[in-house]
Amino acid sequence: MDKVTVRVDRVYGNLVAYPMCERAKTIAAIAGTKTLTMDVLRMIPLLGFQVEFTDGSAKIMNQEMNKAFGAGKVWAPS
Repeated sequence: MDKVTVRVDRVYGNLVAYPMCERAKTIAAIAGTKTLTMDVLRMIPLLGFQVEFTDGSAKIMNQEMNKAFGAGKVWAPS
């Protein structure tokens, strides 16, 4: 499966996903944004791509998902 690489940061308390590869930049352009929203990240697998987080981004995503769904739950884009 082809990958789409993003870097996730917190900006003013909000999660922001920055496209790090050409595919991710193209998807952001199609969405009409410079960054990828969480909704767009959830849709990327529907296009046949796997979302890959850069170092540190996975930790941020896990922290956020633990807050949202409870520790120990596995988060997967739906």
